[in-house]
Amino acid sequence: MIASDCDAYDAMISCLAATRLFGTVLLDEADRAQATPHAAPLAIITPGPWTESMTDDPDRLVRRVSYRVTIRARADDPRARLLELDRLAREVSTRLNRADFGPGCVPRLSTIHRGEPRISPGSGEARCELSGAFSVVVPASSASSLSAD
Repeated sequence: MIASDCDAYDAMISCLAATRLFGTVLLDEADRAQATPHAAPLAIITPGPWTESMTDDPDRLVRRVSYRVTIRARADDPRARLLELDRLAREVSTRLNRADFGPGCVPRLSTIHRGEPRISPGSGEARCELSGAFSVVVPASSASSLSAD
């Protein structure tokens, strides 16, 4: 079993940092991280909501965890910014799709399923928001206390 969702995020950070494509890779809220200067290009992993569903085994659940990777890149020319975003987004997708983020992870369910580039004219910076999810098998005894009775 995975120790925590945070272990999976740590594995993602390590995976992206190991590419040496990013000046900084961190776990944070993208808008909050924007206020602090970081080495470019930058990858920010932001945790999202999760859901749990039953499996054939009554003692285990599958937790599907959503997250976002925000990529920030700089270049003088808008076309160069878009090309850099595209290159980095492909690299992130290649590394995170079907990735194993540790014990309990179901690699075939690790996916980047959406991307949205945003080029800011005149600022020299562009962003791409990648939405993804991973799944882990968790004990049913750790089921969310938020479920309806």
